Amino acid sequence: MAVQRTGVEVDFIPAGYTSCLQVLDKGINKPFKQFIQQPSIAWFQGALQGAKPDHVTITNWVSNSWYQVGTDTITNTWNSLQLYPID
Repeated sequence: MAVQRTGVEVDFIPAGYTSCLQVLDKGINKPFKQFIQQPSIAWFQGALQGAKPDHVTITNWVSNSWYQVGTDTITNTWNSLQLYPID
């Protein structure tokens, strides 16, 4: 396998463990993407055809969306997996 010749070790995730290892996919990415979608659609609807948002605008979308996700959503996602931080 070409990947192994580069020195990369390939390992497979056993069935049923993906949600434990991809916590963001479990409950955080969907609301985050929805929160980004709302201002971006509004921006594109008001922009000239072919216009692109600048980096500051995109950064604001990401920042505002992340804050909208909220601590409760993150905590509930981790709790649903029964994965708790080690003190």
